[in-house]
This record gives sequence, structure tokens and C-alpha cells, in this order.
Amino acid sequence: MADVPRMPAAAVEKLREVLRRSGDYLEYGSGGSTILALSGAACRVVSVESDARYLAAVTRKAAGFEARFTPLYADIGVTTRWGWPISAGSSDRWPDYARLPWRHLAAEGVFPDSILFDGRFRVACVLESLLRLGTRTCLLMLDDYSLRPSYHVLESEGFVTRVEMADRMLVAKRADGFDPAKAGALLERSFMDPR
Repeated sequence: MADVPRMPAAAVEKLREVLRRSGDYLEYGSGGSTILALSGAACRVVSVESDARYLAAVTRKAAGFEARFTPLYADIGVTTRWGWPISAGSSDRWPDYARLPWRHLAAEGVFPDSILFDGRFRVACVLESLLRLGTRTCLLMLDDYSLRPSYHVLESEGFVTRVEMADRMLVAKRADGFDPAKAGALLERSFMDPR
């Protein structure tokens, strides 16, 4: 595992810039981004991962940062590479991937000021985050955005407003006209889409 995420240089630099200003950082998908956040910034890090063995490896590599690091395992069933579910047999657990960090954060009374979406169920995770954040300010970073048209619904349906693109990564904020009911309807469908 690298000390930086597998992203183009411009996206890594944007993430590094955001992390330097962040107090509470949430990430969906762990790995190089986790190590970058812990070693290159002073923020608290909550990281969600659907591959228990990979999360254990990340946690070992993050030794020494336990006071600022909360690893969360989202059990979505048996997974393959990149935490992808092998079958839909455990799809009743899939919504927990998007919801899990928010249960933890609510118990702590904390809201992140930056979130990286670089794991599974990305559209669901963005929508769940927007609904949980309410009107709080938070910078959203969605990796692979320009490569995956299925993510573009977030902009085209008025859920997020683009701040900038850092190579393939969308940097966005909650749209002014964000409609919670509309987001909730799409969220229910998105829970079943591991992309």
C-alpha cells in the first residue's frame, strides 16, 4: 500500500490541500488516502472500508496515529478486489456502507468538513452524506468522476455544485437548491449500486 492514493498527481495535490485545512475528514474507501491524511495533516480521520483484511492492513500501517484514526468496517458480505461485493446475496447489508460512519459521527457529535468518496456505492454515499450534513459546509471530493457517467446524476439532478475538477476528481459542495426528498428517493435506489 502506498502512502498516497492511486490518483493522478493533480487529484492527490488537491486532496493534500484540502486535508491541510480540514479538522474532521471522512473517507469512503481506505488506503493511500488514509495514510496521506494521517501523515500529512493534523485532521481526525474516519475511514470506511468493505474489505476487512485490507482495512486491517491500513490500520497496521497507520500505527502511531490511533488517537486521530477511526477505521470502520462495513460488512456488506464477501468482497473481491477493491471491496466489491461478490454477489447480491447480502444486498440487505449494502446500505450500511453509506450509513455506518454517520452513526459513529452522530455518537461523537462531529460533522466532517471534507469527505472523499473513493470506495463502493459512491452515489449513495454522497447522497447519504448530504442528507446527514444538512446545511453544514463540507467539501466533497469524488474520485473517478470524469470516468464514470453514472456519477454525473449528482450534478445533473441538482444535488451538488461543482467547485472544480482536479484531473478526474470532482470537487463539489451541496447545491443551493438541494431537495432532500428527491435525494432520498435516489438514495434508496443507489444503495443497490456498488459502483
